[in-house]
Amino acid sequence: MPQEGEILVITGPMRGKKSDLLIIELEQARIAEKRVLAFKPAQDTRTADEIVSRKFNKQGLPEISRRFPATIVSMPSDMKKAIDLRHPEIIGIDESQFLSPEFVPFIKEMSDRFGIEFVISGLDMDYLGNPFGETMPGLLAIAHKVIKTMAICYRCKSRQAIFTQKIAGSIAQVEIGDTEYRAACRNCWYPYGGEASRASI
Repeated sequence: MPQEGEILVITGPMRGKKSDLLIIELEQARIAEKRVLAFKPAQDTRTADEIVSRKFNKQGLPEISRRFPATIVSMPSDMKKAIDLRHPEIIGIDESQFLSPEFVPFIKEMSDRFGIEFVISGLDMDYLGNPFGETMPGLLAIAHKVIKTMAICYRCKSRQAIFTQKIAGSIAQVEIGDTEYRAACRNCWYPYGGEASRASI
């Protein structure tokens, strides 16, 4: 019976370098000649067929700093087909907050039964400061190890930021984007309620 595979979850706010750490883990696994496979949810439409990490220039616009090829998945059966075809030893998943809750028991089974290691990144909280959906709390619960990343607060520029601050757009929990979000510390974060709330800050 294969040895249990470890599940590492990298989580934190927007701009916390989660994808960067994920890509580094996958690149190191490749250097070690491991069979590596990466996935991203179909809901993340910012890039196609790849995981990317971004840095932001002086104008606050995103620039890609790292890339890693990825397969787009909508349901666990999509991932299982790729696993059966490629037989990976290590799987990376980015933007995991967008996965359906069915992925949690599936990932646990792949780890427990087949010894596959998982490196998973995603937001732990939405812009309202609440746990992000059902999937990320479930993944955090089954993880062997959790890395909590932080950024520097976009407002005070001095404290560590653990919150995702929405500064533009709708009040929907899920709205794909980069420039609509910043990272904020506990003191500077405020509950975004649309453009009117932003104007009052």
